[in-house]
Amino acid sequence: MQQDSYSKVSRREFVRGTTKIGTTAVLVNFLGTDLAKAGEPNQSLGQPTSAPKGWEEDLEKVPYRYDGMAKVTGQKIYAIDIRPKDLTGWPLSETRAVILRASDAERTFEGIDTRKLKQLGVSQTLSASDLESAGIKPDGFFSSSIMAKKGAPAQFLGQPISIAYFDDVERFLDARSQLINISGFVKYGKAVQPQEGKAYGTSRIVRYTGPNGKELFSYAKDGSFRPPWQSPNVSGSNNARASFFVEKIKQDFQENDWNIVEGQFGTQSVDPVFMEAECGLSWFDPQSRELHMTLGTQSPLDDAEGCLKMLAKAKGIKIDRIVINCCYPGGGFGGRDHSEFPLYLCLAAVFNPGKSIRIVHSRFDQFQAGLKRHGAQIDTKLAVDQDGLFQGFHTNMTLDGGGHNNYSFAVQNVGGRNASSGYAFPRSWVDSKAKPSIGVPAGSMRGFGSLQAAFAMECLVDEAAAALKMDPIELRMKNIITDPQAVHTGTVPLFRINSDLLLKKAQQTALWRNREAEKKKRSQGDTLYGVGVALAVKSYGKNPGDTCLATVMIDADGKLRMHTNSVDMGNGTATTLPQALTSVLGRHADQIKMGVTSEFEALNLYSKRAKNQKEQDEFAQDPRWVPFKAMSTAASAGAYQMRHAAIQAADVLLEHGLWPAALSIWQQSSEDLPWNKALVRWDDGALSYPGQVSIPLKTLAAQAHKEGYVTGAMVHTYYRAGWTSAGFEIAGKKQVLKADALALRHGKQEDFQVLTRSQVQYPPMSHFDKGADLYTPYVAVAAVEVNRKSGQVKVLGGETFLDCGRVTNLDIVEGQMQGAWAMGIGQTLFEDSPAHEGGPGQGAWNLHRYRVPRARDCALERVKFNIVNVPNQDPPKGMAEVVLNAVPPAIVNAVAHATGKRFRQLPLQPKKILEALS
Repeated sequence: MQQDSYSKVSRREFVRGTTKIGTTAVLVNFLGTDLAKAGEPNQSLGQPTSAPKGWEEDLEKVPYRYDGMAKVTGQKIYAIDIRPKDLTGWPLSETRAVILRASDAERTFEGIDTRKLKQLGVSQTLSASDLESAGIKPDGFFSSSIMAKKGAPAQFLGQPISIAYFDDVERFLDARSQLINISGFVKYGKAVQPQEGKAYGTSRIVRYTGPNGKELFSYAKDGSFRPPWQSPNVSGSNNARASFFVEKIKQDFQENDWNIVEGQFGTQSVDPVFMEAECGLSWFDPQSRELHMTLGTQSPLDDAEGCLKMLAKAKGIKIDRIVINCCYPGGGFGGRDHSEFPLYLCLAAVFNPGKSIRIVHSRFDQFQAGLKRHGAQIDTKLAVDQDGLFQGFHTNMTLDGGGHNNYSFAVQNVGGRNASSGYAFPRSWVDSKAKPSIGVPAGSMRGFGSLQAAFAMECLVDEAAAALKMDPIELRMKNIITDPQAVHTGTVPLFRINSDLLLKKAQQTALWRNREAEKKKRSQGDTLYGVGVALAVKSYGKNPGDTCLATVMIDADGKLRMHTNSVDMGNGTATTLPQALTSVLGRHADQIKMGVTSEFEALNLYSKRAKNQKEQDEFAQDPRWVPFKAMSTAASAGAYQMRHAAIQAADVLLEHGLWPAALSIWQQSSEDLPWNKALVRWDDGALSYPGQVSIPLKTLAAQAHKEGYVTGAMVHTYYRAGWTSAGFEIAGKKQVLKADALALRHGKQEDFQVLTRSQVQYPPMSHFDKGADLYTPYVAVAAVEVNRKSGQVKVLGGETFLDCGRVTNLDIVEGQMQGAWAMGIGQTLFEDSPAHEGGPGQGAWNLHRYRVPRARDCALERVKFNIVNVPNQDPPKGMAEVVLNAVPPAIVNAVAHATGKRFRQLPLQPKKILEALS
């Protein structure tokens, strides 16, 4: 058997470092230089294994991103950069594979002309019949057909129809351009009318409060319910009661003298436009029954689970171990969460064993196959009384999920939960669903359904302001959620939503104060000028819960190392998580390993989903049980949830490692100097305490290693509208952590020893219905010019305001705002990915057909991005998604201000402007 890619890991480390999915061991590697091929020790490969030069100059601030130098100098950090020759033990022979995809889903698929493919150099093909003969079928999350079947239509445009192998890489390179449009190689038959299938997910959120503000019904208070919707009955089930209050809201809208403003809004499907298209390496060793994959992903453990479920009943294919080497995914904000790409990388390997298989998506492939943002149709109705107070709203949102249910079930729900856009409503009724189609599957993407909902609500609020002849900001100020008020799910946010402070700042800008005067002055000839505003309030974190893992270790020389299951997908966590340690340990981490899960197996945990409170209480009695072992990186959870896990581990290291080391050096007892974290300070990398000499971190580390104090802490944390807490006994001292699992390393030891928890307190199961209780507000003001003759819209500049709690890294936060501004302009004015006829699912799409904003379109040099410091500053908040949501409605409202015409469908292309102005 050939040496494998984890050959430098000892047997003990491997057994300790693997997790189990069924009977199969799964090892998730941090891909760094330790896996580089022997004989090339200076080769830079994968994620950086130490902080870049310059990070040591300031112990708290960093000069640039942790991964920045590696990226700008072209080091091998993405899967596209890695070749078999770079990895220890991989077969040197490289077979290139390409996934061939259907360009027609309205005619039967009748096979591929293999003769023509062989002429191109194809040495082998894999089709649905091969999978069927092997007993392979989809299971679990990936529920659609893996490949289109002969004699039936493809389930969706871009569905794989075959994997073609090229043993000769040069032949592949020559043939690649001919495979961009494969219509000449595919046979189609008779026309078939697509049948609309069952919705991927359907949600209803209803809330009703009485005249005195008493909550009569809400999702959070009364509990969940599922379709089909029952007949109204105020004394019936939650479902029937929801229907009763739906009818009550309809009646209230009809019988009261309120202004009813309503509209039908639409947002288009767009592509994430990854910096790096999906690609990877795979190798199946039939002798050891090991599958190796090297790729960039947000969800490595889920990818392994998807592969194993797909192969669960396969004939003659048995996998005992999966090894996943994690690279940086190259951006994407969600587009690689449960991507189907790893499944095909797996199939390509198991059907061509013993070889290194390389699949590289071109940008053409990525447009045809990559997950998209859900196109949406949103009908919204808003009731406003004569004083400008919102009395209720109703939203009906339908998302196009494409041909596979990739998180559509969750996206529609999150969109529905964020449909109120941060306003207080005594009455609310939201219906949302995601439906199947023959389009390219839609999945996770920045905003996760909330962008669509925010666009409709913020444009409609502006229409209401016009109807009432009110200033749009004044109308918003009258109706925002600020002090502990419930959102439309009935949940009271954990932190105050400071929308009022942001709106006041926006109101004071010269851009807003002078907008009417500037409109009159600058609207000359063919140019129309306008300024618009929008508020966005977005939840952050996941439901059914955020599962965060972190290890913080200190070496004898004082270097800090961190491991986490989080992945940097463009959100900057490779930089901000190391910086999170400064508040506890006085300096940032020198190294971070991201995307690892198997390294946490020292905690010896298992998970099983509890169905009710009784089961949760029963399961929690086992100190090794947790609701979920790990999660994919998503939901802007880095700033608050992932940071929390890192700080919990750092706190343990400080109290039980560095503090006793300090006492030893001071020759003091814990009785004479009892632990008091509030008195501990860090000055220039040295621990200081009143009345004692300061001790450098390096000296403390050496003492902790010498005396056998704690030198590493590993935690598992869980958030479900509240942190799990548990008791642990450390060095004879009992204490409570906001964590449900803990393992420690002492002195020079390498192994972690798990501690047995006691008195664990999990958030109640009812918090599943409570949903998100963490929200971040953002306000955008945008100025535009519209050309009467061409219909072109030009964004001139703007000013934005954000409350994201305490800022860990200012450059990262500002970068997120700048990137979201550009992305929002693309969503509003340019980008369009037709879901069906003529769209990228039919192939031959690239950036020559898909218009993205250029630098000249974004006017970033004329946009001021403000981070607002508020009283009683909260901890860092997730903000990467919310800063996108406000941009499209702000631009559309600005166009409406300029033209006097309302626009409700994105993208806002010139022909729509011209039609409205004609």
